Amino acid sequence: MAIALGGPDKDRLTKIFNDLAEGGKIKMPLAEQSPGTAVGWLTDKFGINWMVSIDKA
Repeated sequence: MAIALGGPDKDRLTKIFNDLAEGGKIKMPLAEQSPGTAVGWLTDKFGINWMVSIDKA
């Protein structure tokens, strides 16, 4: 199970991803999966799984 965050605000979601990764473990770096869409997975320092998705604006 994971908490998912998504939206078109690339700067904000990239910052959230990087902040959550501090002290945690990145399972899949935030990277473009298809034109204009990026996805990343991580486990934060508390053991919570996160998926961040950046959609094309």
